[in-house]
Amino acid sequence: MKSNKKSSEKLSPERIQKILNNAKTSMAIEGFEVTEKEMELGKEYLEGSISEQEVLKRIKGGL
Repeated sequence: MKSNKKSSEKLSPERIQKILNNAKTSMAIEGFEVTEKEMELGKEYLEGSISEQEVLKRIKGGL
């Protein structure tokens, strides 16, 4: 699905929560558990608080 929003526009808190819930549900269907730390990392990224590079750095460092 395409979005008309530019990537620089901020997502609403409701939209961020929906994205995180959908991702968590998808992971659960595949047999994976998403931790609170992982959810928080995703939230920070979607809010624009941290960059993609920072996300990758934290994942590689064990969060």
